[in-house]
Formats: sequence, C-alpha cells, structure tokens
Amino acid sequence: MEKKKAGKIAAEVFEACRNQIYFQLRYLEHAIFYLRPEERENTSIGSDSQKIFYSADFLMQRYLQSPDAVDCDYLHMIFHCLYQHPLQAKGYDRRYWDLAADIAVTDVIGELLLPQMICEIPAQCFAITARLKKEVPLMSAVHIARYLMLEEDRLAGNFGLNLEELRKLFARDDHTFWNYREASDKRPRQNSEKEQKSSGERTKDKSMRNVPEKTERMAL
Repeated sequence: MEKKKAGKIAAEVFEACRNQIYFQLRYLEHAIFYLRPEERENTSIGSDSQKIFYSADFLMQRYLQSPDAVDCDYLHMIFHCLYQHPLQAKGYDRRYWDLAADIAVTDVIGELLLPQMICEIPAQCFAITARLKKEVPLMSAVHIARYLMLEEDRLAGNFGLNLEELRKLFARDDHTFWNYREASDKRPRQNSEKEQKSSGERTKDKSMRNVPEKTERMAL
C-alpha cells in the first residue's frame, strides 16, 4: 500500500478509536484529546506524555485483528500519562518501572469494567493483580516497582512467571519515549511517601491541569 495512503488510513483509525473511548469515558475528555498523534517508523505505539507515536503499519494491522485492541492500547497510554509514568521513569531501573507501570494501569482498566477492554487483556493479568493487591499497600507504580525489586527472586514462585515473562504478559505499548536515564544503583528509588508526593507535585505535567476533577484525584 502506498505510504501516504497508509498514513491517512492509520490516522482515521486512530481518530475512530479515540472517539470511541471518549464516548465511554467522557470525564477523561481533556486527557484523551490532549495527546497529539504523530506517525513514526520503527515503533509500534507509545507516548511521552505529550504525543502518541505510532507506526501506520502496526496500527492498521492491529485494528484489522481487533479494533478493541487498539482502544485498549490507547486507554492504556492515557492512564500512563495521567499517572505520570513517562515523567517519573527518570532514575528507575527500566525492568521494574516498565512492568510496575503496566501492572498499575492494567488494574485501573480492569476496575472500569468495560467488557471490550477486559476481553483484550489476558485473564492471567487480572489474576496477578488480584494477588498483588494483597502484597502491596497501594496499587501504584512506585509501590509495585519496590515490591518487584525486593521479591524478584520469588516472582516465579508467587505468580508462576519470572520478571521478563511478566513484562511480556503486561506490555501493550513502547516505553522507549519515556524519561529514562541510567540509575546509579539499578534499583527503584526508595523515597518516602512524602518525598514521592512532593516530587509528583513538582513534575506534574501541564496536560493534567485541565483534567476533570474525577480524574485529577487519580494522579500519584
């Protein structure tokens, strides 16, 4: 297919999925329409909290397989941005933060009880999040990352999958656009809850300032 034509079709697919999510979750309006789509080669789909980058070929193939899968991918990225996961990645070991962030948003999507979204996520993911809720004080990426670091050697025994297998199970988007840098100790930061809250307030993305009150409360 001609590249220009493929790009146009992909843009239409993207817009259709965005509108579908808006009709179901109107209170997320500002977050849904804030993220600007940008076609980019050598990726699947991902966001840096300002834009959503996508491959036209990937998006069309994914849509042909299942339109609901694209909806779920899009909503997955919206929650990453609402919880500031791309911005808070700086200083974290990517192995833990990638998985922790994906687990956190998967849990949120599951609690929305949207049938077409739940059907696109492996049932095993929800079994793992249900068990994890008994292990961490809060289902936030910070607490989950800390748990993964401390319990890495026991993950296979606890969940039947090791760290890399869990990452593959929960992954839906490309995190290469996130604000990662080399962490000095290769481990998640051990900041106190007070420091985490203060840091979150200082780095809060301007895109979230216009999010409706119901959504604003979900920020870390």
